[in-house]
Amino acid sequence: AAAGAGAATKPVVKLHKAGKPSKGAGARQYTSKFRGVHQTFPTKRWEAQFRRNGKPTSLGCFDREEEAARAYDKMVVWMELHHIPGVKTGPKGGTTNFPLAEYEADLATLRAMSQDDLVHALRRDGRAQAAAR
Repeated sequence: AAAGAGAATKPVVKLHKAGKPSKGAGARQYTSKFRGVHQTFPTKRWEAQFRRNGKPTSLGCFDREEEAARAYDKMVVWMELHHIPGVKTGPKGGTTNFPLAEYEADLATLRAMSQDDLVHALRRDGRAQAAAR
């Protein structure tokens, strides 16, 4: 018997590229005005995120957008203190959402802790906010 004779044929499945979400009325926006922050769904809390080794890493979810931005800023300051490459500067030339002077009191603590310790501390702060609700 021939290889193709009598064999059942499989239907052709066409794959379509997913389209971008519409920007029209009713479109959800989960972006933030701050670098490193987006709003989560369905909780509507604000998540701070940075890239570690090219992968997105959560710094925790916060009740207020500004708190998430400050968590991101602390990681950026930590990376600069420890000379870790990969912090992209924004169009305004800075890497933090708020002036660096606002983090002066945190510099000694940030120098002394590991990156994992900072990630855990920031996530703990976010969880404490959720528990206090």
